[in-house]
Amino acid sequence: MASFPGWLPRAAVIALTCAAAARSEQLAAPPPRHEALRAALEELRKADQVTIVESWSGLGPASEKRYVLRRKGTPSKEGAVVPDPVLDRFLDSLASAPVLSGPYKPFWDHTDDYPKLSITMGPREEPVVFFSESQGRDRVPWAIDFAGKRYVVPSDAPARALDLVRGYLEAGLVASESTDPSRPRVVEATPSPRPTPSLPPSPAELDRAIESGNAAQLKRLLERGADVNVTLHGGSTTPLIEAARRGQVEVVRALLSAGADPLATTLLEGDALSAAVRAGSDDALALLIEAARRAGARKGAYRRAVVDAAQAGRAEALRLLLAAGADPDRGDDATGRTPLHIAAATGKAGVVAQLIRAGARPDAPDHRGLPALIEATQNGHAEVVRVLLKHGARSKLQEGLSEACGAGHLEVAKLLIAAGADVNGTAFNGSTPLMSAAGGSKPDVTRMLLDAGARVTPVDGNGRTALFIAAVRGCDVPPPLAAAAQAVVRMLLDAGADPHVRDRDGRTVLDVLALIPPPHRGRAGSAEMVAVIREARRP
Repeated sequence: MASFPGWLPRAAVIALTCAAAARSEQLAAPPPRHEALRAALEELRKADQVTIVESWSGLGPASEKRYVLRRKGTPSKEGAVVPDPVLDRFLDSLASAPVLSGPYKPFWDHTDDYPKLSITMGPREEPVVFFSESQGRDRVPWAIDFAGKRYVVPSDAPARALDLVRGYLEAGLVASESTDPSRPRVVEATPSPRPTPSLPPSPAELDRAIESGNAAQLKRLLERGADVNVTLHGGSTTPLIEAARRGQVEVVRALLSAGADPLATTLLEGDALSAAVRAGSDDALALLIEAARRAGARKGAYRRAVVDAAQAGRAEALRLLLAAGADPDRGDDATGRTPLHIAAATGKAGVVAQLIRAGARPDAPDHRGLPALIEATQNGHAEVVRVLLKHGARSKLQEGLSEACGAGHLEVAKLLIAAGADVNGTAFNGSTPLMSAAGGSKPDVTRMLLDAGARVTPVDGNGRTALFIAAVRGCDVPPPLAAAAQAVVRMLLDAGADPHVRDRDGRTVLDVLALIPPPHRGRAGSAEMVAVIREARRP
């Protein structure tokens, strides 16, 4: 953990102004604010001068000092000239700081002093301003003001950046309460009063080695003291997660050998285990599982990886995770969807069977009370439905039949009926499977239900029959689909459906059809549907 040098005031305000030597021409269309901020932070790596202003106010007299650090050959002649490698690593540390959107709330633990820490980069017309009003050794959290928007830096990266150049700050002093700002001192690249420590490789160097997949280069960086658990890309990933995401087995091995945390997570990328699953690298996953086991991982540590394996249908990855003790029934804690729900929804029949063999409950409900069978029927995955039924899934069987009939999944509907679903049973709001098929304008399913004994007389909670529903909804579809709706209506009329039945509001289907406007906005209108019904009523 970095700390400020002892000669700095106990509570200081630091403003860093980094001016780039040159900027590229303005793009025709500016990027979104967050992208623009990230671009400006990248420009920071090219900065040729840093101005550090420290001030303090509190119970004692206010104070202020200003320091300048610059590269050799810059137009400015004030302050201390710093070797390029030192300044580069200082700037890399700033540019790699994690950035989040949100309100800034400084940390205070006493009221004796009032620090304000800030970092300013870029041109005067649109600077990037890091700042902190927090107390404490490293002034965490920091914040950034850029283009009228404020971001939070939940990291000690600015303090670590200062630690890299602490040997040059006193040499770069150009103004203080007792120093005339109009007479700056110039010191050429001689750090004082203490020597600069040996500097570890920057996060950017580590990132480049991982990107190239060069395990040998990575090992050299780690031997030189690179932080194996540093966050990269603005806090969105770690070296281990990034290597796993790329499926780089030897890089993963090197990072784990150097002490990388196999259980570290980030909001954007999740953890290394799930990254390896998404990359399809079972070898990397095996290394990570073993490292997680040694780190004392509990069942919940594998949750995200199991979900990703179920969704992608990665049977070997799932086998490795289940063998490590992953819970086959725990998935998305926010929705209650288990890995079985996810595999069923994506049609992964083999994974569904694998999860059930590992102990997953076929009828386990999500937070809505719905089992995996409903997700399979909604998506028409007949083979998944077959596997679930074979292993005893029976929860919400009637609701599943209605879902399948409404979506036109004929084979799924037949499987559910064979498993015991009632063709005349009711589900949502008293709706029967025939009403669902009629409302969805599904002639094939309608014919199958009628042949299986479905009755045309039942009414739903609104007092509407299957004929009523089919005729009304069939007017609110594009003309090419209206023919299917009319075919369903004819089937129902031929089966004895009565168009004179009144709904809960006392209206017949013809009464409602009379209220529907003529064809407009790509909708079929009611004229042809009325003609179909009237034609069927003739003797």
